[in-house]
Amino acid sequence: RAAAVHVDGLARRLALLTAVGGTLAVMASMWLAVYLSHMNDRLSDALSREREYSIGQKMRYEMLLAGEEMTRRYRHDMMNHLIGIETLIEEGKNKEAVHYIGRLQKGLKKAGGSQYRTGVKVLDGLTQFYAARLMGIAEVRVDGEIIETGKIEDTELCTIYGNLLSNAAEELLREENRGGELNVTLRNGSGSFSLCVENTCVGSARFGEEGMPLTRKSDRKNHGIGLRNVREGVERRGGTLLLREEGGRFTAEVRLPM
Repeated sequence: RAAAVHVDGLARRLALLTAVGGTLAVMASMWLAVYLSHMNDRLSDALSREREYSIGQKMRYEMLLAGEEMTRRYRHDMMNHLIGIETLIEEGKNKEAVHYIGRLQKGLKKAGGSQYRTGVKVLDGLTQFYAARLMGIAEVRVDGEIIETGKIEDTELCTIYGNLLSNAAEELLREENRGGELNVTLRNGSGSFSLCVENTCVGSARFGEEGMPLTRKSDRKNHGIGLRNVREGVERRGGTLLLREEGGRFTAEVRLPM
């Protein structure tokens, strides 16, 4: 009988140890799952920021190249301009020469810096870059300025604004859409600011289930990435992105909290 009691006690202790061990194993598994989920979120955020930074750096580099190209082309033509001015003066056409010099000064200002003012230096450069690509093809207008961006970093704005301009420019560069318009509207609100990029377009845009426009290109996997990056950047900052097409105009409106 004593042996039976002893065996029964061992069985109870074994059952208790098994239960405790099982509980600890479950708790450890839950902790590990939470830890891995947290690390995965941190890694995903880090990769997203790295991608955003790379996109921003690429756009800045393209802006510098565009500015250098404009300056180089203008310098190349300077000798011709001087010959033209000299000819006007020799013929006694002083008023025409003054007028010519005035137009030349305007051109030099464009080559030396952005003629567009958004309130944010990097956005000025992006606007100038895409305006240069659309020169003689589409009219580019900017209305308003961003006074304060709060905690939004330049690289984030560069990704959002640059991709919106890139999409608009791509549409305007289509042969059937020549002579179109690109309008940028910037506004400041109470605790937030907004930027709206509108361009003329040919044909009606089709939108997917997530409210994103479907690309006209056959290779859908590698297109539409720019707008997805815009949406991710806006949502990460708690902002809103509204896309719509109406009356031959495509509009992308972003509102970001400061």
